[in-house]
Amino acid sequence: MKKAFVSGQLGEKESVRALYAELEQREIKITHDWTRTDNIDSDYTKNSEEAGLRAQKDIDGVFDADLYILLADNEKQGKGMYVELGVALSQKKHDISKEICIVGPLNHMSIFYFHPDVRHFSDMQDLLLFIDSQKENGDG
Repeated sequence: MKKAFVSGQLGEKESVRALYAELEQREIKITHDWTRTDNIDSDYTKNSEEAGLRAQKDIDGVFDADLYILLADNEKQGKGMYVELGVALSQKKHDISKEICIVGPLNHMSIFYFHPDVRHFSDMQDLLLFIDSQKENGDG
């Protein structure tokens, strides 16, 4: 079974959850659902132990995924999602089967969006068509 991790901005949890539902319909397992954790104060020093545990779960989720997806259409710029993208790119060097996908308009530019191992999709439907075509070709 294929496994996926989806990165996005904290304020875009509903979009991430909608993508999770589409992926699960395609029998793709979500490695870590960060959208279901309770919000903690963004001053992580007040909850440093909890923040550390959540960071570890996110990184483990990226490592455990065959398919890493970053939703780039967020209105506010995220920070953690770019760390997760970096983890996926570094892992790709050792695991050539890992797919790295960026979905949506590139609202907040990063040089890493243009890394040669990154695939771009205009929207979630485009991504889902790609995933479906891989499954039809026996790649997924």
